[in-house]
Amino acid sequence: MGNPEDEIEIRCEYCGSATHEDIVNMCHWEEGKLIVIEDIKARICDQCLEQFYDPETTWKIDKLRQERFPPEKAERIIQVPVFSLKRVQVPEWNVPHPVLGEGEAIE
Repeated sequence: MGNPEDEIEIRCEYCGSATHEDIVNMCHWEEGKLIVIEDIKARICDQCLEQFYDPETTWKIDKLRQERFPPEKAERIIQVPVFSLKRVQVPEWNVPHPVLGEGEAIE
């Protein structure tokens, strides 16, 4: 991520909008376990937020997948709460949205 003036404009291959470089994280399910990969160099679309990776980054991600994400190579282990929408009760329709409030009813 060098000088912004030196950066070549790269357009999103899906929507055609401009993109920018950033460092992102990725969540991936592998054999029923949630895997988090940090410090991924990516190009991100300014409009649709699609992420694109260069060949070296893609190779590194694929190498971790091929190795089946060995826990001994993890930077750290975290606990993640898991919620199911099966247990969330929806009130009658036309009630205020729980986050947006009175102005946005569920319809």
